Amino acid sequence: MIARCDMPMTRILVVDDEPNIRTMVRSCLEAEGYGVREAANGREALDATAQWSPDLVLLDLAMPVLDGMTTLKELHERLGDDMPRVVIVTAHGSVKAAIEAMRLGADDFLEKPFLPNELRMSVASVLQNPLSRDPDLEGGYDGVLRHARAAIREGNLNAAESLLMMAGTIVSVLACRML
Repeated sequence: MIARCDMPMTRILVVDDEPNIRTMVRSCLEAEGYGVREAANGREALDATAQWSPDLVLLDLAMPVLDGMTTLKELHERLGDDMPRVVIVTAHGSVKAAIEAMRLGADDFLEKPFLPNELRMSVASVLQNPLSRDPDLEGGYDGVLRHARAAIREGNLNAAESLLMMAGTIVSVLACRML
């Protein structure tokens, strides 16, 4: 995706304590035409978000100073429905963490290590996904399934898999709320 002159550049904040990961992600996304900034921890991410207003945050969970889940909670508390889209990027994922992150407004999970193409697909899917951030999440489930079916029809099986995993997470969140 090359940014057109008449369209504003999509801003992405990469938050990870590993400089090599930030550099790889930055290179991959800048090649797609995105504007990218970096933060090495959650505190830097909160400051950058306040100053720069990114459209999307790629957020690692395991970081010093302020971890990713605490950062996500802070973003949710400060910005509510106006918070940027969030993709959790982690090597230490769990179902419990996925449910908590979705409840707090995360849009997707990307497990490390990942390939550049997986990163591009996740970013594009989240940015193009019109799903509501309604805390109820029930309306989002049907939308996720529609997008998964479309991805299957287009032969984009990686995106379909990611969307189906998101649908499973939404069902889990709704089930936990009913307990």
